Amino acid sequence: MDNKNGSGSGRSVGAGSMVWPLLLMGLGIVRVVLHHRGVLHGSGSAWDWVMIVAGGLFALLGLVAWRVGSPQRGAKKIDELNQSVYSGVHHRRIVDESTIRVYGLDMEFYVQKSEELGQLGFRWLKDIVIVELEQNWMRCRSVIRTFLSGDGTTMSGVYHARFGGLVGLLSKIGLLPRKIKVTDFETELSDRTFVTTSDAPMAGKSSEFPGISRLFLPVGISSSELWAAHCEHVREEIEQKGRTVMPVILRTFEELCASQDRLQLLKSRHRNSAAFDAGAEVMRHGGGAMTPDQMEMADEVARLHRERTGKG
Repeated sequence: MDNKNGSGSGRSVGAGSMVWPLLLMGLGIVRVVLHHRGVLHGSGSAWDWVMIVAGGLFALLGLVAWRVGSPQRGAKKIDELNQSVYSGVHHRRIVDESTIRVYGLDMEFYVQKSEELGQLGFRWLKDIVIVELEQNWMRCRSVIRTFLSGDGTTMSGVYHARFGGLVGLLSKIGLLPRKIKVTDFETELSDRTFVTTSDAPMAGKSSEFPGISRLFLPVGISSSELWAAHCEHVREEIEQKGRTVMPVILRTFEELCASQDRLQLLKSRHRNSAAFDAGAEVMRHGGGAMTPDQMEMADEVARLHRERTGKG
């Protein structure tokens, strides 16, 4: 059947586009179990986990396309998500701990991280919700607990994220991480660039942002180790710039929000510019090797982005 809106083929994507990724993931799971039980020997378990993660990512792309019905509609969903998250500065809603409970988030995690950061000299400011993350099709439910370092040079955000809809389903069946619990450190420099350090390595799959030096460390790293790595990261950036820049000192929650706005604007400007390769971003999250349907969806994402930015 022809697509009535003229945006390419309107064929439905079959669920078969997810079969080989699920088989790949399943094989990896079986091999991990067999290694654990001693049936298989050797050092192949790292590759088994690669199969599991890669299979899950490919299946995610296939399920997105299958769920929305065509590569074109899948691409439209991804483009809409990009516009929602990177439309400009974020809108914040200040909340209290009751929202953490209502959203089904891990209160113990927030308490533990608050204690750890307090021991490192950070002070807790406020808990917030990013409105745009709740309103897009991923239905993200998260509360960000904000902190400032004792000298005011570093912001920290601690959050547990849960998703609804399609992404939530993938988490429940094990195709995506069930526990997304993150600690971020962010320092603004006087030249309006930023240095960020995080224990969310999956976020490292996204493309770089001009003006933001990012460092991603493994899940499970302690708060003190992450903080030490961030301090070294900041030191290296300042040294590289000839010590002509200094960290911006923040004192209040309002100043923290203003700095976060400047950080978000850097991201939004890049994501809405012709310099951003939206198709490559989709392929990067998919690991590079994708099915023809998924490749078509990545190409369509790139086309939509070019149209919006005037590049195409």
